[in-house]
Amino acid sequence: MTPVLTSMVDVSSAVSFDKMAIARLQESMRGSVLLPGDEQFDASWQTWIVGFVHAPAVIVLPETADDVVATVSFANEHDLNVSIQGSAHGPTVPNIGGMLINTKRMQGVTVDPVARTARVEAGVKWLPVVKEAHKYGLATLNGSSSDVGVVGYSLGGGTGWLARKYGFAADAIRSADVVTAEGYLIRVSPESHAELFWALRGGGGNFGVVVALEFDLFPVPSFFGGAIFYPMAEAPEVFRTYARWTETAPDDITSSIALFRFPPAPFIPEPLRGKEVVSIRATAIGPEGEELAAPLRMMGTPIVDTFEERPYDQIDVVSSDPVNPLPHIATSAMLEELSPEAISALMRVAGPETQTPFLMIEIRHIAGAATRAPIDSSVANRHDVPFLMFALGVPMGPESAQALFAACDAIDEAVKPFASEKIFLNFQGDTSDEGARNAYRDEHYSRLQQVKAKYDPQNRFRFNINIPPAE
Repeated sequence: MTPVLTSMVDVSSAVSFDKMAIARLQESMRGSVLLPGDEQFDASWQTWIVGFVHAPAVIVLPETADDVVATVSFANEHDLNVSIQGSAHGPTVPNIGGMLINTKRMQGVTVDPVARTARVEAGVKWLPVVKEAHKYGLATLNGSSSDVGVVGYSLGGGTGWLARKYGFAADAIRSADVVTAEGYLIRVSPESHAELFWALRGGGGNFGVVVALEFDLFPVPSFFGGAIFYPMAEAPEVFRTYARWTETAPDDITSSIALFRFPPAPFIPEPLRGKEVVSIRATAIGPEGEELAAPLRMMGTPIVDTFEERPYDQIDVVSSDPVNPLPHIATSAMLEELSPEAISALMRVAGPETQTPFLMIEIRHIAGAATRAPIDSSVANRHDVPFLMFALGVPMGPESAQALFAACDAIDEAVKPFASEKIFLNFQGDTSDEGARNAYRDEHYSRLQQVKAKYDPQNRFRFNINIPPAE
């Protein structure tokens, strides 16, 4: 539960190359090779998290799987460690002196409405896939924002607004095209490289460059849902009522509850601007969607209620996550219970009587199919923990950053008696060895190390929440 912060790094260790070698790499591929000082170099490593700094020795923007093969082969020849950057939303480790592969030019999207599958390339964000699938009445297992990359989100597990009905995004993966650390392009599935297939679904980018994913789509043309906002003063009772409701909530509805402290900024709509509120967000699917969501609309005195029937391609309305890059400090935990005692502990550090600097503290209800599915994958804690907490604040300077760090410590300590030792990989901000171990079940970690030793024995792909190869 270590907080995530924007990172400033020492770039003095960056290395240089024989430019003839770079020229040969460029001649071998359709994409672009960039060195420090080249136009677009800085723009090609910048992340969604404002302030996070990479300093790679070389950046490659591949356009094809063959480009990635050539790139990884070059990395091997020059003993370069490699990072992979898609939408650049996820926390990572600064790439200093290595090779950064930016996949943003790999934008292929194909939907098969008969098989109910989609195939997407490495640089695709969720929005075009959501839109294309919706043409056929099908839905993806995307997360709270369709501006996030498909591949990174899915390899980290992926929990979204259909999780209780259809499970994690990793569960839906049918196959992956992967460039290994040795520079080979392989098709990975339950029938081919089965152990690597298991590891990819939850193991992140530790095992190679995933250049394409094929995954299942689901018959969800529309949903009933949105967000309801209640006054912050009602938060303790709303939380208690919500927790009781989750005990019998059907799988057809996925929801979360959150504390928001909105700034008085013009982009915040009235009447929420500058207000402190508690919010329930949800998606209910099927013909009884409105009926399923009805109890959530009666848990307090609504300030705003945006619940209505919507086509699935409007799913972003539920969370309304920011699209523009921003700095943030965050912490997360997987909660084994949302008991009255857990709620009281949370309210003591972040409730109506407090002055916490967090912008949002959200608790997602992720039980249902996500935890019951008999799927053998490396997603952490899938059978154990029904709630995921994520708290986020935006620092406005050194003093506010320190206040947010202190708030992270306070909320971590408050929920510790009710939290698992493990954390969902998509929300793991601790990139230390301990943080990596805590992203996986104990019995899975050594298994992942064995897969790593087979497919990346030199730990070429290490700029991540890293799994070192077994010795």
